[in-house]
Amino acid sequence: MSSGPLSLGDLPSEILDRILDCVGYKEAVNLSGTSKGFYNTLYDEDTGYWKREAQRVFKTPHVDSLINKVPWQYLFRGMAKARVYTWGQATNGKLGHDRSPPKHYMRSRHSVAVPFEILRFRSKFVVDIVAGGWSTSFLTSDGRVYISGRLGSELDPTAEIEFPEPIFQLSSGRGHLIALSNKGRVYTCVNKSQGVQRVDFCVTVNDSDPGHLTPDKIGKVAEDIGWVKKVVGGWDRCAALISGIGIVVWEPAGFSRSDPVCYRPSIRIMEGTDYLEKPPRGIPTEALADVQKHKSIGQVVDFVLGEGYLVFLTITGKVFAIPGFDRVAPVELVHFSSPEGQ
Repeated sequence: MSSGPLSLGDLPSEILDRILDCVGYKEAVNLSGTSKGFYNTLYDEDTGYWKREAQRVFKTPHVDSLINKVPWQYLFRGMAKARVYTWGQATNGKLGHDRSPPKHYMRSRHSVAVPFEILRFRSKFVVDIVAGGWSTSFLTSDGRVYISGRLGSELDPTAEIEFPEPIFQLSSGRGHLIALSNKGRVYTCVNKSQGVQRVDFCVTVNDSDPGHLTPDKIGKVAEDIGWVKKVVGGWDRCAALISGIGIVVWEPAGFSRSDPVCYRPSIRIMEGTDYLEKPPRGIPTEALADVQKHKSIGQVVDFVLGEGYLVFLTITGKVFAIPGFDRVAPVELVHFSSPEGQ
């Protein structure tokens, strides 16, 4: 070992990897040019840097389960150069086009038949797009949200909807927007001129509820319990998957809510969606027994929300549906579920 002074790049790769995680991909590339230590740590696929960065920047927590043996560095580079195109029905300005498409792109006066690029988003680094009934919303890598078309009573050009903090995940219903922040907070918007409201889950579900693992305990139990994993906007409902609680469904706020900042909804917890494969420590015995009784269904990993129904996928590969939003037991959709053990 050299007896001279150590440089930053001489530190163990585990420490260099942590440093790269903190500086962002642009500065990580710059650091890789300063020493072999940083270079090897950044471009060694075994360290997993580019995979983690792709999940962080492009908001893709499940992408690793869908793609195997991916050269993440090159996938990241390609995604970073992506451009935004929209097509379809152009009423209300919901396609967000900042110039008129050529005539041969048009199927009719209000329908764009060929994907047409939105130039204003070349500098925005868009990582997700969601379609609503009369609008299209765009999420950027730095957590900003832009919307084209009508959300509420007013028709405005493409504009940013300002949230109190960066947004991690976005979804849209027919006439409302629901967003999940990097810190796990949920926000909704039903009128872009009135701004967003934070969804406050601090309510008791019913008088007979023992109080364990219900939304009034979010942030007050152990470890992962209470964290919102995903939000979904349905036709006329909002929903969130909350660890240890399950899928909760509620109606979006109306225009006349007295509190313009926070909305406390009346929620319904979907039966059989609260099972945890690996429950964290600190859960009361009574609550743990209640959660584990749905082992045959399995832990929910993804879900969609339709008009009057809910469909979810569990870690077992099974697909279930819940008709309506009352306390109804899930029904397995056997033709959509994976074969046993797959």
